[in-house]
Formats: sequence, structure tokens, C-alpha cells
Amino acid sequence: MEKSRFESVGKTLSLMIWPLCIMVAFSLASIYSAKASRPAYEANRILLTSGECGLVMPSLLSQQSVMGRLETQEKYIQDMRQSRAYAEACYHGESGPAACDAFAALRLPFEVDEQAAYPFGQRCLLGSSGAVRYDTGRLDSHTYLGINANPVDRIDFRITSTCSVLDIEDLRTVFTEELTQQQLWNVSRAYLGPVMGISDWTYQHSDMLRMLEQPYSIQSFHQTDRTPDVNDSRESSSGTWRPIEELQVGGADLSVHFVAANNVTYTDVVIDPLFAAARQLPYGGYGADNMFCVLACADQMQVCTQNGDACSPMQGLSILERDLAASEGFSPIQEATAVRIAVAFQQSSSYFVVTSTPQSALKASDLPISKAQDSRALPADQWIRETTGWFETGLANLQLQIAQYPNNFWSINGSDTSGITPPSKYPRSELGHALSELCTRQMGRNTGSYQSFSIAGLLIIGIVAFLVLLTSLAVHSIPSFGSHSHKKVTYIADGKLQLLRQVLQARGLDGWERKSLNDEVPVLANGYDHATIGPAEESQDFMGYHNASGAEVHRTKHDINAQRF
Repeated sequence: MEKSRFESVGKTLSLMIWPLCIMVAFSLASIYSAKASRPAYEANRILLTSGECGLVMPSLLSQQSVMGRLETQEKYIQDMRQSRAYAEACYHGESGPAACDAFAALRLPFEVDEQAAYPFGQRCLLGSSGAVRYDTGRLDSHTYLGINANPVDRIDFRITSTCSVLDIEDLRTVFTEELTQQQLWNVSRAYLGPVMGISDWTYQHSDMLRMLEQPYSIQSFHQTDRTPDVNDSRESSSGTWRPIEELQVGGADLSVHFVAANNVTYTDVVIDPLFAAARQLPYGGYGADNMFCVLACADQMQVCTQNGDACSPMQGLSILERDLAASEGFSPIQEATAVRIAVAFQQSSSYFVVTSTPQSALKASDLPISKAQDSRALPADQWIRETTGWFETGLANLQLQIAQYPNNFWSINGSDTSGITPPSKYPRSELGHALSELCTRQMGRNTGSYQSFSIAGLLIIGIVAFLVLLTSLAVHSIPSFGSHSHKKVTYIADGKLQLLRQVLQARGLDGWERKSLNDEVPVLANGYDHATIGPAEESQDFMGYHNASGAEVHRTKHDINAQRF
């Protein structure tokens, strides 16, 4: 007897396990059903499909024709305009418009030091600590540029730019020259190094532009750390600028920008060193003190392995010539990633930002009133605002160039030929395979065109649904599992008897106990051997039946035998 009782308890507990498992599974499914798909506005990261993969490195063949050069320049201009608009919209504040979801990261962070050490000898107009330095610090290529890779294949990159206004009074000459018939104009020249094959001076500006009512103008020259300097005996191509020794910065790409206010008239004195204007004009207002002022910038880049054990030196574009595998122990994927960033860095330097769209390179150009060229006085740190805008635009362009890598097609010579350099034609052939592999590893942000979902969540939901279906099909056979056939018959008969009793009670027959749905299944009360007609209250608790008849529904054996006689 005791053994039978323990068997019954054990069987009951075993039957409880399966419903508990179903309940736990439903709980997990309810959680994952909310996480299985994410709304588009959360802008999940997605892998971009690759169509025309390659680097923006136009081949010499494509640049031999005028059409090829113009189309390449058009590509640069369009990219820079897009980058400038992105920087203005997305590099300020914690969030931005929907267009700011275009790249893997909203922006590349950086710090500004407005009292940085001057890198250009003694030429800093504001003293030895009068430069401004922008520094991104070390940024992860996976997180900030969306170059998808395992942690062991990721790299850190760092970009800096140091700018300052130059003191060139001893390198400037002013003379009178007849530029138009019978009219003499003042001309100013700057001697910051010769332009090979053209002149022994760097830049020339005429006072005639003031008479032509021209607004701001800017002219730029640059030298990468791969270009020979003025004392180098190597030959340079015509038009190459060779800076003077005082401006040479080792391991950096140098650029100088000549800014002229021309006919702009300020309402008040301007003390900003790049736009200085304290010369009072006879018709009112103030004009620029000099025909032009000069701003110089040195741009550098560095790449490191993810754990920081090996880093390249801070350098300019010459990093493309560095064998990072041999010198820093980079893997092929790491070195290919560094090449992609370096090529994008070349097109994002201060020089490239200014020369791609010189008409909109200066924020000060937005202030003068048309034709009259009248402008309110500029703040004392206007030159810092200008260089900050250049650096932000350069970082935005870096993001753009990286994101365009899988699909970088643009037409050359009006044909279906792309101007990009595909991975297989990169000058260092040993990196071709790694560059090709990166074509399918570029991440972007989902702007609503794609739906992101969790494979694990969908699997759990599907498994739970299958288990529920399986349980519903097998539930009737579970009570008889491991039992004799008479127990199954008893189980079925008991269910039918209980249903019959509920119907009889609903008819209002006397002799039943617990006539509420909240109680247990009704049974005959003590003293009754059958249900009889009596004063029991009519009940609608079970199946909606009413006591519509007083007829006897159950007779005893004694009544039946008496009727026979």
C-alpha cells in the first residue's frame, strides 16, 4: 500500500515536470519575441554589399586625358561637399538629423589644444605656444569606421593636425606693377619656398582684386613627407612646392594657406591674426591690414595594433610606403586596414579640404553682404573656428571614403570604366588578397531599408511552438504511459461521469454537494444513493442548463422491480 502511494506521488511529480518546462519555455519565448526584431529607427549596424570595390587612387592612364582629370576632380568636389554638410549637421551636439546615421559611428571624437607648441620654428605669429592642435587619440577601426574584423585583426588609428598663423613680414615684398594698361597696382609676394619650374616665390597677390570688389580668396600649397624639400637633390615635378627650412616638419604633411580679405569691409576693428583689420577706410569701416595672411598646418597619422604592443611613428602620407608587417608585425588584414585609412587620410588633409571647394572653405565667407562686401567684425578666434571646421570636414570625409570602399564606382572618360584602383591592382600586390577580403567587411547603419532580427530569438520561438504542438498531440496518451489498460479506461470513464454529474446538478437535482464552479467536482451527499427531485436551487453554474422539468431522472432497483408487478 505504501509502495503504491509513493508510486502515485512520483508519477504525479513526473507529470508536473513537462508543464513546468512548457511554462519556462513560454517565458523565454515572450522575452525573445520582443527582441527578435528591432525597429528601424534604432539604426542597427549592417554589412554593406560589395559591387565596385576599390580605393580612390586614380590611375595614371585615367589622368592622361582632360576628361579623366575633370571627372576625378568632380568626384573629389562632390565628396567634400557632402562631408562639409555632414560635419556641420552631425559634429555638434549629442544627436543630429536622420542623415547622421549614414556611417558606423555618428562622428569621430577629437580634442582641441589651443595653446599647443608651435612646430614651425620661430615663425608662429602668436608665440611658441600659439598653435592649435587637433587630436583624435587612438580610435578603434571596428567601432568608429565600421571595418568589421575579429579583435585580433583590428587596429587603432590616430590623426592629428597642428595649425598656426605665420609671421612672414621678412618674407614678404610689396612692389608696383602695371597689370592693366596705364594702371599701376600694388603686388605682394611671399617667399616661403620656390614652386619648381614656375617661380622662386610661393604666392603673389594683387591689390587689383580690391577694386574688382572680390570677397575672400584662399590659395593653398602643400608638401607631403614623401616630397623632397628645398635642400633635397632629388628632382621634383613642375609645380611642386618646396618649403623653406623653417617650415619643414619631419614626419608630417605640410600645407600653407594664403587668405586675402580683398574688398571686404568690416564694421569694427578685427583683431584675429588671420583676418586682422584695423586700417580705417575713408568711406567708413575697416579694411584688412595686409593683402594676405598665411596659415600653416601639419597633418599626421599613426596606426597601432589593437593591444597597443606595436605602433607606427607619427607620419604623413609616407605611411603608405611603410611595410607594417615587417616593422610593426601587422597581420595582412591589419595592414590592409591601415592602407584603407591612409588613402582616406590623404583625401582628408587640411590641404585637400580647402582646395576641393575653396569657395566655401572659409566660414567667414558666409558673413559679407553681396556686392557691397560689408561684414560684421569677426571674433578674435576666427582662425581657430576655420581650422576646426577643416578638421571636422576632414574627419567626415575620412568616414565617407571608408564607407564608400565596397561601392566606389565613378565613371572615367564618360565610359563604364571606374576610376578606382581595385584590390588586385594595388601597387603592393602582397596586400591584394587582404584588400579583397575587406570588400565584404564594411559595416554601415540601417536607415530603415532593412529589418534586423535575432536568429536565436526566432529559433527559440519556433522550438517552443513545436513543443506546444507536440504536447497537444500527445497529451491524451500521457496518463496511460507506463500504466495498465484498465487505468486508462478508468481515467476516461471518470471524466465522463464527472461531466454527467455536472449536467445533473445544473438541472437542479437534490442530493449534490459543492454546487459552485469554484468548488470541486460535485458528488452525492451522505445519505443519498441516487439523485432525486427536491428543493435544490436551480443552478446555471454548469453549462447553462435550467431545471425545466420535475421528472425523475434516476430510479432505484427497488422501484423498477415493483413496476414489473
